[in-house]
Amino acid sequence: MRRQGKKESGFSLIEIIVTLIIVAVVGTLLFTFLRGTVVPSSEPVFMAKDLAEAQAIMEENAAVYSKYLSGDIDDWGELKSSLTATKKEVQDEIEDEYDFKILEVTISFGDQKISALFTQ
Repeated sequence: MRRQGKKESGFSLIEIIVTLIIVAVVGTLLFTFLRGTVVPSSEPVFMAKDLAEAQAIMEENAAVYSKYLSGDIDDWGELKSSLTATKKEVQDEIEDEYDFKILEVTISFGDQKISALFTQ
C-alpha cells in the first residue's frame, strides 16, 4: 500500500532503460560521424615530420655547396659525390651550350619532395 502524502523518489526502470537507449544512439551517431575525421587527422603531423626530414637533408646539401663556393671543395665532381652521400635523393645534371653545369637535387622523404638547383 502506498502512503498518502509521501512521494516516492528515484527513477523508474522504464526511465532508466529509455535514457540508456538514447545515450547509446547518440554515442553511435557521434562515433560514426567522428571516425572519418579523427583517424586522418594524424596525416598532417606525419607530412610535417617528413618535410622537416627532407629540409634537414637539403640543408646539409646547401652546407656542402657553400663549401664548394668558398673554395673548400675544389672540383665539381667532388661536390657531386659529396651530395650523393646524402640519402634519398635523385640528381640530374643539365648542361647547356655554354658548358655551364646545373645540378638538380630532389630529395623525397615520405610524400614530401624538395628540389634545389646548384650551379657550377
